[in-house]
Amino acid sequence: MRNSDRTTRDRQGALSSLMRVTRINLADVQPRDLVEGELVKAFDFYRGRTALYALLRALEVGPGDEVIVQGYTCLAVILPIIGLGAVPVYVDVLPANYSTDPASMAARITSRTRAIIIQHTFGIPAALDQLLEIAREHRLPVIEDCCHVHGGMYRGRPLGSFGAAAFYSFHWSKPVAGGRGGLAVINDSAMAARVAEFHASCSRPAWPEAIWLGSQYLAFRLLRSMGLITHMRALLRSWSPNGVATGQFRRGELEYKLTPDYTKTMAAPLKYAVKTVLLRGRAQIERRQQISAQLHARACQLGISPIELGTLSPVALMSYPLHANEKFSRMSAEGRVHRINVTPGFVSPVDPLGPNQWADVGYHAGSCPVAEYLAEKTITLPVQSFGGKRHVQRLLGFLEAVKVQGLVKSVGTGMAPPADHRAA
Repeated sequence: MRNSDRTTRDRQGALSSLMRVTRINLADVQPRDLVEGELVKAFDFYRGRTALYALLRALEVGPGDEVIVQGYTCLAVILPIIGLGAVPVYVDVLPANYSTDPASMAARITSRTRAIIIQHTFGIPAALDQLLEIAREHRLPVIEDCCHVHGGMYRGRPLGSFGAAAFYSFHWSKPVAGGRGGLAVINDSAMAARVAEFHASCSRPAWPEAIWLGSQYLAFRLLRSMGLITHMRALLRSWSPNGVATGQFRRGELEYKLTPDYTKTMAAPLKYAVKTVLLRGRAQIERRQQISAQLHARACQLGISPIELGTLSPVALMSYPLHANEKFSRMSAEGRVHRINVTPGFVSPVDPLGPNQWADVGYHAGSCPVAEYLAEKTITLPVQSFGGKRHVQRLLGFLEAVKVQGLVKSVGTGMAPPADHRAA
């Protein structure tokens, strides 16, 4: 097929998706690669953080309660906790999977702990066997953060099916990109009833906003089909402070306040777009699994892979992390040479906050030393389901180049933080 024909087909497909503005219930979408189980219920929300807010409300989290959450996470995960008057309790991460350290979690559970959020960072499965056992011992509900997940498995079961509930984000940067939207998936019938009640009270975005969000999605699809998606994301970032495009955080959220977004469901055009991706997503998942396997195999051969991936189930990564020896600007420049969009991952234990803002969200410097080290050293490579053979070749070429130039750490020196990054 000629490139022009493929571009035309993609444009027509995107336009068709946006023109069919209907009342579609995402609860009808339950492919095995997303969730499974007899009790599964799914509810769409305006954002991933709105979905988390709904789940925490359903667990009756309130003032004075504590919620376990890992360092090396996003402010979007913390805002719903603070918004309910609860206290985020940060635990450290394992350097081999960028997710919750079971020992750190066990040490920070108290009588005030109300829930545990387990994050599958970059799509890498957390140490679920140990974490779930600790949660059971303390009779605490688990919410899985699946915002980086599309098609991930653990011991033959989909990520998102292990806890009482899970939440997903459909932000531009996520594996299922819809622009603005989220999904709450509940595996507990009583909890599902409480989420359903809250969902029924939420409002739908007004039609001007729905049209604007749909237009952004159309632009996303068109530019992705032309290989210009990196420029699209740069434009969105540059526009968002002026309110022209949908930014990652509202101004009110940067003051740690809940906004009207926390009582909205998804816009109709984006619901349709996300549903379409989920229903025909098997090919995308398999492609992401293939690229993940190729990247990991080559990084291991070169001795620069900082992560450990199990062999019990295929892994579909969103991004592949490396530990950099140089500043991000140097790594980004090398990425441009290979036409690879290198990103820094989470830039702090509570991304995007700097050290002078950590105390505002209850994080204390030095409390999660591994998370702080990873935030300082990690860069990530995109694992794109729409990437062709040339994209994979560029990724592999980048791995070889940074190894030869000594721009990334080898496994022997990169698996653990140095002494000055450990807790005193």
